[in-house]
Amino acid sequence: MDKFVVRLPRGDKFQNSNNKSSTKVKKQRTLESLAGVVVIQNIHKQKKILESDSKSVDEKLAVLEELSSKSPSTQILIDTGIGKTVNRLRKDSDTNVSLAAEQLYIQWKQLLESRVEKSSNTIEVKSDLETERLRSCSRKFLIKSLESNQINNPKETAALFEKYIYKSSNRLVGKEYRRHSRKVVFALKKEEYKSANLTTEQVKDIVQSNRL
Repeated sequence: MDKFVVRLPRGDKFQNSNNKSSTKVKKQRTLESLAGVVVIQNIHKQKKILESDSKSVDEKLAVLEELSSKSPSTQILIDTGIGKTVNRLRKDSDTNVSLAAEQLYIQWKQLLESRVEKSSNTIEVKSDLETERLRSCSRKFLIKSLESNQINNPKETAALFEKYIYKSSNRLVGKEYRRHSRKVVFALKKEEYKSANLTTEQVKDIVQSNRL
């Protein structure tokens, strides 16, 4: 019977048991550790540390490093004012703090720009011929208004205006859409927009402020 038994060296047994015990156990990530999950209370605490004159450089660097792992929403950056605080720290007297703040500022700026780009590049579904005709007419009137006020990139800007007017009208080209479109056309003739280079956010604000 012994000829069928494979005997291992005594050390191998202990080595296998040691390997099992030395295997690292992976910890489960918590919800708060995710980049997109931001706790408002924590942001306010971090903001106070960054703005405090009594806090050390190491404490501020630790906060900046923690913030760099987060991707807060645009609204949170505005409501908490953390974005402005980070921006001010770019001119901090300590080189390490100003450099860390600069890197975080660039990171968040690129994040916001990518969000704006994604929102402006949404897929448009082709509508019926009558809807397309009315939308095309609206774009033509918008182009004329933009050109008369010497606003830059009239065709691209007119298309952007029309898209947001269409969205605000629940994607319907009824009376509300036509009235809203006419109101925006007249608004763009104001002197304050002359020779302007309107951004996507400004286009949204103009459309929103001229809703019926």
